[in-house]
Amino acid sequence: MTLSQRDVALIWHPYTQMLTADAPIGIVKGEGAYLINKKNEKLIDAIMDMRIHILRKKCMRSYKL
Repeated sequence: MTLSQRDVALIWHPYTQMLTADAPIGIVKGEGAYLINKKNEKLIDAIMDMRIHILRKKCMRSYKL
């Protein structure tokens, strides 16, 4: 089973329409703001900041800091 196949079989992606989405990109490591895929290409991680911001807002509302 490839990394992309394992991803689809085992991981829920809450912001992705799983029936129509392209195959996931196999990320094998990260370096700062970059993600390195299985083809050793560097990609900028521009999405994770958005998810962290959304989760942080929900946590802050829950704890009322």
